[in-house]
Amino acid sequence: MIAMHTTLRSTEVNITDLLFQYEFHAELGIFPGFSESDFVKVHDQYLSSDYKKDALKALEAGLKQFPKSANLYAYKAMRLLDGRKTKMALENLAEAEFRGFCVVESGIIRAKIFSKQNKNPQALTMLKGLKEHGNLNQEQLVQVTLTEVSLLEKEGMADAAFELVSNLLFQYPNQEELLLSARNLAGNHRWYRESVDLHLELTTKDPFAWGAWYNLGHAYYGCFEYEKAIEAFEYCYLINKRFAPAYLDCAEVCQELLKFKKALSCYDEVLQFVKADEKMTFQIAECYFGLDNIETAKKYYLKAVQIDPLNDELFFQIGKCYQKEFSLKMAERFFMKAWELDQTREDYVEALASCYFKMGRHSKVTPLLEKVIVLNPTEDHAWVMYAKYLILTGQFEIAKSLFIRAEEHTYSGKLLLCKAAMLYLTGKEKAAFEAFGEGLEASYESLGLFFELVPHVRHNKKIQAALNYYDPEYFF
Repeated sequence: MIAMHTTLRSTEVNITDLLFQYEFHAELGIFPGFSESDFVKVHDQYLSSDYKKDALKALEAGLKQFPKSANLYAYKAMRLLDGRKTKMALENLAEAEFRGFCVVESGIIRAKIFSKQNKNPQALTMLKGLKEHGNLNQEQLVQVTLTEVSLLEKEGMADAAFELVSNLLFQYPNQEELLLSARNLAGNHRWYRESVDLHLELTTKDPFAWGAWYNLGHAYYGCFEYEKAIEAFEYCYLINKRFAPAYLDCAEVCQELLKFKKALSCYDEVLQFVKADEKMTFQIAECYFGLDNIETAKKYYLKAVQIDPLNDELFFQIGKCYQKEFSLKMAERFFMKAWELDQTREDYVEALASCYFKMGRHSKVTPLLEKVIVLNPTEDHAWVMYAKYLILTGQFEIAKSLFIRAEEHTYSGKLLLCKAAMLYLTGKEKAAFEAFGEGLEASYESLGLFFELVPHVRHNKKIQAALNYYDPEYFF
């Protein structure tokens, strides 16, 4: 599933300095030159990093300096609510109201407190009253509605929540929080077709509603209509040329359809106004890898490593680049680094084992293949890989023991075909043909595996007879 990208916002340059000043003065509890809004900024910064206790402390410090601040009391009520301290939250909200805090915003917070107290019906009644009598502006109406949506979902009334958001989107088709709410509801309840119908209606009413086009792209994606999803995302960014999520999501869908050149054109466009992060750099590298432009792919993977030097997947992909270039020593180095960072990934171990096998370092292969089996003993892939290695290197007795071990963990047509190949190569034709027939019955589509191990038996009459039995139209 494509990610739901949010709008990229820049952080104020001076927030780091402000945070430093706050922490420098926090021990004494005196903050010279700080305004009420500075404490809110510090609070927001802590909250964005999920430091909720520090965010609350920043508000308390602000209230010592600005004891009559309605805003700081309201923020404090919300943080107390996060900690499920509903009684204290109500007390602080009352202080905010006493000092003239906005009635509508106060009502929203009170409804959230009621919800925490399992009083959703009362909370919904309060929000409905705000809408009927509050003479709300756009921002207030949106926030009241989003709070209603959250409460309706908790009450098991997601369909009513979706209808509520849908109706308001006809007034504000580009309001990002409403659009996100509609996407989440459609995704959580798999209402993709309903979402397509809604957003088609929105775009018909207003063809320049870029937000509706963006949501339509996600709705089509959920319906597996990928070409239409791409088209919707394109309409979105053609209307709003600086809406980065549309370019990024369009690129991801293109990559899934192996349209790497088109994906790269999306990344080129968005890079005109957004700095590439690790994920985007990785995706660009993936496109070049898909186009078999290995040198450029490697360059972008290495750029991504500079951003995140502990990302095991990046080292693995660089290893695959070197492997494609037949630079096996370098491939081994990067596969090993990937495995050191995450020793639970069997594909990393398999890649290393394959590298050692191609380099003729067979003594290193067996221990690695044993590790792959330990990591995932119920999957046949690792057993098959190990069996193929043993058969190709003539280690038939060890292979025989391996098949016995495998039977304790998994049953697989592929393994039976490998076993048939081993039995044939060791002169046990009758047992080989029995295993061959059983393997075909369990996994006919894996027939090529058998011929990969014993290509010279393709025209054997007994093999032909068995294949004609399972597929009379099989062509030799």
